[in-house]
Amino acid sequence: MKPGNFILIILSLLSLTACLDTIDLDVPKGTEEGIVIRGELIKGDPSILRIRISNIFNFDLKSLGLVLLDAVTLIDEAGNEMEIEQRESTLFQHIFDPVADPIKIEHYQKYKIRVAVEDGRVYESSFEELLPLPAGETQLKYELSTRESLNDKGEILSKPAVQFLANTPIEMPNSDNNAQLLWTAERTYQLTDSALVNIPTVYSKVCYITVNVDFDNIHILDGNAFEGDEAINFPLSQVLINYEFAEGYTYTVYRKSLNPTAFRYWSRTKQSIERQGFLFEPVVGRVQSNFTNLNDDKDNSVFGYFTAHDQDTTHFYVPPVLGEERLCPLPPRRFSPECPTPFPVCCDCSQQPGSTTRKPDFWEG
Repeated sequence: MKPGNFILIILSLLSLTACLDTIDLDVPKGTEEGIVIRGELIKGDPSILRIRISNIFNFDLKSLGLVLLDAVTLIDEAGNEMEIEQRESTLFQHIFDPVADPIKIEHYQKYKIRVAVEDGRVYESSFEELLPLPAGETQLKYELSTRESLNDKGEILSKPAVQFLANTPIEMPNSDNNAQLLWTAERTYQLTDSALVNIPTVYSKVCYITVNVDFDNIHILDGNAFEGDEAINFPLSQVLINYEFAEGYTYTVYRKSLNPTAFRYWSRTKQSIERQGFLFEPVVGRVQSNFTNLNDDKDNSVFGYFTAHDQDTTHFYVPPVLGEERLCPLPPRRFSPECPTPFPVCCDCSQQPGSTTRKPDFWEG
């Protein structure tokens, strides 16, 4: 290389590095030491309380650490208290014994939770009323549809999908208002892994894999927007058709009652998540938590919500009639000695998250 060319390369590199300025990101106010509290009290058989507590990520690695807590407490409107045990690093959970526990989980009763942080902060939710669900069961069905998406070239593609729909009662007992409901969903599909892999320790097996649905979509229903005592063809999840439908598929929805303040919270959360950026959409603001700092009413570093629900469960089985091909088994390929296919699930489906080889009780196939 000629000396002149070498000097030119060095000068070019120096000019590039000179353009690399430090960019300071402004962390939104209230998130420097922000804490997220997500609590859910579910009346059922049995009733259960789950509370997840974590720091809010603020672009500082320290915010990924655990929140050090002194106590997490459930309180009813009669003043009874129960300290809730920690089950995982971020999870506090209690399954209620209707005889032994001092707090009874009943319709029309109000509950709140208190979270005492080790540094002296004490956060407490407002009292949340647990309303019953409307009497009657939800009926599910599906219809074929399409979902549009953008590919890496910016082109709009339409892919076949299944749209799940619900017919559900909305008339509330002893009330002039209809029910307000929140729906969450998960899917369970059957998968048979590879019987063609020539490895003595690998055997074909049938798995039932359960995964959440609608990570970026919230389904809430305001019964007051409907006439009559039933909501017909209320749209729930829209799911792309793929190999998961090849051997049988069960769609499961959890219908949860909401009181008016909880409905307002979930409506604003839905609005914030699903904004499309149109001109006349409501302005996005912070979704208001129902937690306050008992020692500092101006503290705005707490996020999340505590809700109390009545809940029921509906399963809907989709038989393998959509013409989708199975993902497995696949012919042997030389990808690795442990799994000679590009899909590890085809070698051992039992290792997938949410997988079991035991057929669920609700499975119809």
